[in-house]
Order: sequence, then C-alpha cells, then structure tokens
Amino acid sequence: MAENDDRLNALKQSAERLQQEHEALTSSTGTSLSGWQSEFTDAQTSRAEEYSLAKIERGEEFGEAVREIRAKASTKLIETTKKHNEAFKTAFDSFGTDVNSKTGDIEEKHKKILEIYELVAADGVAGGYKKGADDAKSAAFNWSVVSMACVILGWVMFKGRLGFGIANGGGLDWPVMVTTVSITAVIFVAAQFASGQSRLHRVNEQRMRWFSLEVKAIDPFISSLPVEMQQELKKQLSERLFGQDRVADDNLKSGIDILTVEKMMNSLSKSFGEALKAVTRK
Repeated sequence: MAENDDRLNALKQSAERLQQEHEALTSSTGTSLSGWQSEFTDAQTSRAEEYSLAKIERGEEFGEAVREIRAKASTKLIETTKKHNEAFKTAFDSFGTDVNSKTGDIEEKHKKILEIYELVAADGVAGGYKKGADDAKSAAFNWSVVSMACVILGWVMFKGRLGFGIANGGGLDWPVMVTTVSITAVIFVAAQFASGQSRLHRVNEQRMRWFSLEVKAIDPFISSLPVEMQQELKKQLSERLFGQDRVADDNLKSGIDILTVEKMMNSLSKSFGEALKAVTRK
C-alpha cells in the first residue's frame, strides 16, 4: 500500500512535473508562435513597405525616365527644328541671292542687248552707206578704166590703123581722114563721159563715207551729255543728216551728161556724113 502510495506520489509528481513542462512548453510555444507571428507580421509589413517603397521608387524612376525621354525628345526636336530652319533659311537666302544675282545679270544682259541692238542698228545704217560708198568707188574705178581705154583706143585707131595717109592722086585721102576724125571724136566724147561718171561716183563715195562716219560718231559723241541735250542734239542731227539728197550733185557741171553726148554724136555723124557725100561728088 505504501509502495503504491509512493508510486502514486511519484506519478503525481511526475504528472505535475509533466504538467509544468507542458505548461512551460505551451507557454514557450505560444511565446514562439507569438514571436513568429510578430516576426511574420513585421516581415510582412516590412515587405509591404519595401514593396510600396520599391513601387514608389520604380514609379518615380519611370516618371523620371519618361521626363528624361521627353526632355531629350523635346531638345532633339528643338535642335532638329532649329537645324531645319537654319538649313531652310540658308537655302532660301542662297536662292534669294541667286535670284537677285540672276535678275541683276538678266537686267545687265538686257541692257547690253539693247546697246548691241542700238550698235547693230547704227552699224546697219552706217554699213549700208559704207556699202554704197564701196559700190561707188568700184563704179568710179570702172568708169576710169573705161575712160582710159577710150583714150588709148582713140589714139591707136588714129595713129596705128587709119592715120593721115596720102591718096593715089597725090592729095589727102579725105574719106579715110573724115572717118578717122569722126571715130576719134566719138571715142574722146565717150572718154569724157566716162570721166564725168567716174568723178560723179567718186563724189558720191566721199559723201557716203562721210555720212557713214557721221552716223557712227553720233552716239559716242553725245553719250556723255544729259538726256535732254541728247534728245535735242539727236533731233537737230536727224534733221541735218536724214532726208537729204546725197546722191545727186546739182553743182557738178564738169562732166557731160547723156543727152549732151547723144546730141554731139548725132551732130558729128550728120556733119561727117555730109562731108563724105561732098567728097564723093568731087
């Protein structure tokens, strides 16, 4: 009985001790669970805070990156726009300068064309008179040659072929003499006419050449004068130079005209014909 009591007491003590240990373990477990719960809560809170902070930080970084990208894009856009504007301005200024240069060049060339046109017009007028002078010179030379040929032919006919021979009867050969004198007279009249034509063409040549020089000298002479004086002087010179008869020469009386030559030839032919008839009757 006592042994059972001892065993029972031992068991009670053991149960109490186990109870205490269980309570201690429970308390320790509760404390541990409470600590773990607290740690978990703290960790969860910390992670939530870190996540929130990270999210805020990522948002701020994203916003900063977006702002930076926008700033760079805006700067790039401004720089590109500025470059394009500068390039466009340079191209437009160059185009404007080129247009102004070409416009000035066109105006200058237009003035030169007008000057050349005036020179060509003046040269055309002067050239026409110069050509007329050259033609008159050539005609004068040809008439001079005709005149000299007539003189030489008259001398040859008179001296060489016909001459003043002696007739078979001892007297002059009157038919030969009359024929020789008449032919020589006609040739000398033709020579005189050719000489007069030559002189007339030489006078026309001199006048045309002088008029050609006057036409060419007008513009260089009056180019330095004021416009009003130029117009007045051109008017006066035009009245003097244009509309004048520069071909006919009323004062040229040294030559023989065609009518005079015809009258002289008819008169000589008639007189020498009568002389020949008289000589034949004898």
